[in-house]
Amino acid sequence: MTSIGRFALRSETLSNPSVPTLFIALSGDSKNMINSTSQETPTLAGMNTTANGLAGKAGMTVPEFSQTFISRDVHRLHPRYLSRVSKSDDRYFESIVESSDDDIAPLSQVMKNHVYETLHTSVYRKDLARRIEQLLMTPMEVQKKLWEVQISTGPLGSSGAIGQNLLPDLLSSGKDIESILLFRFHHALGDAASFAAACSDLFDETLQIKSMIKNELQKRKYRKKKRGILMRLFAFIQRLMWLLFGTMHGLAYHGYLLLTTRTNPFLQIIPQSAKKEQGIGRSVSWGNIAPIAEVKRVARIIGGDRRVTINDVFVSCVSAAVARQLAEHRERYASDDSDKHDGLYNNFNVVIPVHLTGGIILPGREIGNLLGAFVAKVPGEDCQQQTFPLSASERLIRVHESLDKMKRSPMPFLSHFLAGIVSRWLPKTWASEILQKSSANSSFVVTNARGFTKKVHINGRTVESMAGFIPLPPGIPIGVVVQSYGSDITISVSGERYCIPDADKFMQWILDEYKLLCEEASMKETMLSTKSL
Repeated sequence: MTSIGRFALRSETLSNPSVPTLFIALSGDSKNMINSTSQETPTLAGMNTTANGLAGKAGMTVPEFSQTFISRDVHRLHPRYLSRVSKSDDRYFESIVESSDDDIAPLSQVMKNHVYETLHTSVYRKDLARRIEQLLMTPMEVQKKLWEVQISTGPLGSSGAIGQNLLPDLLSSGKDIESILLFRFHHALGDAASFAAACSDLFDETLQIKSMIKNELQKRKYRKKKRGILMRLFAFIQRLMWLLFGTMHGLAYHGYLLLTTRTNPFLQIIPQSAKKEQGIGRSVSWGNIAPIAEVKRVARIIGGDRRVTINDVFVSCVSAAVARQLAEHRERYASDDSDKHDGLYNNFNVVIPVHLTGGIILPGREIGNLLGAFVAKVPGEDCQQQTFPLSASERLIRVHESLDKMKRSPMPFLSHFLAGIVSRWLPKTWASEILQKSSANSSFVVTNARGFTKKVHINGRTVESMAGFIPLPPGIPIGVVVQSYGSDITISVSGERYCIPDADKFMQWILDEYKLLCEEASMKETMLSTKSL
């Protein structure tokens, strides 16, 4: 097991299981035969498979998913999928398939223990949200399995997984059915970015995707080789200096955040009685926010010469939504203990996970954990309530400046290394406490997942949307995933129910802030055009 996987296993609690969850929404019927990446397509015993690869006028089924999984060699490319945590030593995995490669009958039984059919959702969005909330809060028996998927099929658009803006075009093209693949897996298996990348082996375009990655890596390798010996030596010295001084600065900054942020704003404002009343649970929401091109345009106009990123834009939007959520709690609980609500929080701390290989699985590697993280300070709630509040653009610029310093530092790599030390050398009882303390009482965590630029397919069915939900680390009440897929940006929110009673309202606040950025970007663009004339 990787050091991060073991750290996740040791640091999780009953109320904070380390179980990421995601759904993949498919539209239409299966049109094509199952394409195998190997020369032979095995037949699963006892699964009633058909000669045409289970194609037909129906949604995705358990037998079809299982055969696709095996025929495309996912279990061979990533053996961890058919593994469990060893009962004798939690540093290792052990196979749960006790057979040779030629005898795949036991493999069919293994797949039945991982893949289930469920009733399709009956109440738009609410049923799917409840299922996700339940999966996020249900610990996995890692000594039996490390992942599972629930499959359901129903009328197109009935679950809410596919955005309503897509439905008219889909219906006009003759698609009237949707299939929802609802995954969850333990972080010991791998990080969310690696898991999503490994899911690409299920897609019809898997060979093209791998070819694109291979070509890009070869280009980078070629550019690196073109540099002369002196240039490479200079780059090595420069990187060494970056590692030395960047580590010193990063640790000093993190220590400053630890010393100056003594409590989490939500834990300070919300009374203990309110937390007990809400109980342990999650509140989730998701939705398509905007086209990628539009977000890039907003970032470019507002940022100017600065390299403002898509992630910067939405960390800024989430921080504004956190401010509005705290304001709502202040108003609701002010009469309970008014002395707690005098001062506003000028800044929030945010945790930003970073995938060390850019969210891809390098050739020759299987699914695993290559995550690091850093903590940064972003503008807080006073930006909306002081006499001269910050505009949405000013908030974004401050967020960019704070995040840019840390993501260019060695802190993501250092955090990955330190987590390995904790998981290997320190007692298990310390891991959760260390994880909570190291977040510097952050109010939220935001992670970015870069998806495919074009829509992909599984057996001819189009993957219309995907959304992942981050498991909340101990002590952090809000988690947000910013994901690109096709031409759109999707955001998902998961929060402690006492912190975010209504995740849909929180999502709307994120969208409100984004709309303000769009308006201010348009005004700035108009002003620049006027000056140029």
